[in-house]
Amino acid sequence: MKKALFILFCFLLVFVLSCAKEEQAAEVETPAGGVGTAAEMQSSFNNEEHPISEPLKLGFDMGFVPYHYFSDSGEALGFGIEVSEEVARRLGRPGMDIVDVNWSGIFAGMFAGQYEAILFSINITQERADMMDFTEPFMASPQMLIAREGEVGKFGSPGELKGYKLAVSSGSVVDTWALEASKEYGFEVVRYDKIDDAVMALLLKKIDVVGLNVSTADSFIKEKEGLGRAFTISMPADYALGYQAMGFATRKDDPFRYELEKVLEGMKMDGTLQALMEPYFGKPQPNDYANMVFVGYGCPGIRAYEPDAYHKPILP
Repeated sequence: MKKALFILFCFLLVFVLSCAKEEQAAEVETPAGGVGTAAEMQSSFNNEEHPISEPLKLGFDMGFVPYHYFSDSGEALGFGIEVSEEVARRLGRPGMDIVDVNWSGIFAGMFAGQYEAILFSINITQERADMMDFTEPFMASPQMLIAREGEVGKFGSPGELKGYKLAVSSGSVVDTWALEASKEYGFEVVRYDKIDDAVMALLLKKIDVVGLNVSTADSFIKEKEGLGRAFTISMPADYALGYQAMGFATRKDDPFRYELEKVLEGMKMDGTLQALMEPYFGKPQPNDYANMVFVGYGCPGIRAYEPDAYHKPILP
């Protein structure tokens, strides 16, 4: 019953967002009932760890198409790059700096202060929330397996993986799933620091299947001949609407999380997030996290969620 009420509440939020986008008003009503102008809602957050006079320094595992990757000429491209640049702008920062880190070490780098936050591409999980703070979710993140095109039919379910090698990005949510599933279904888990190395190993027939984000899987299938979809991994989430999602992550108890959340909410409310998503993933559905602004700070059902913390979003 509680989950049904929560979903109804989220759909009401979607309706409110749609109306707000159509009106394009100069004033924005806040969850607390107050009204503020865009100028009043510009971020002025500034401290030693997050200096407003310097570019926003973020950790990325580059090579994760279509979210964040380098072109052949070395240019940083992708949905996550575009969103991060817009976040930096709304925070009043003079640009964004990329720190390229293998996923297996990306959390440690943030904890050590090598960069300010991880905006992409990090799935929210209870285990991760014990170590860091999350914003509200902003997009769904289902996972799947891909195989060589001529062998896709061999892998229709986890039970058909017995005796085969499944490659994952070390430390990813698929890695966590595979660790447990391999005990039940008898397949071997092979870990790679970079997901594109895992895909190359698949093409070279060193492994049999690769587990990864659905959008990334489709990008590799489109770009590299000889790959195909196997099956979507069933990975329900015990938070928010019950399915896997991405959020922004900061160090524990870092007040910067609040600024990132206000920026994210503003990007949802004025349609910027949805507009940036569309060329990569198509127009988000009404019930997508991209169209939902959650009350308070953080992700419902996750540690550090603050449902009573009403605030104004940051709009341009």
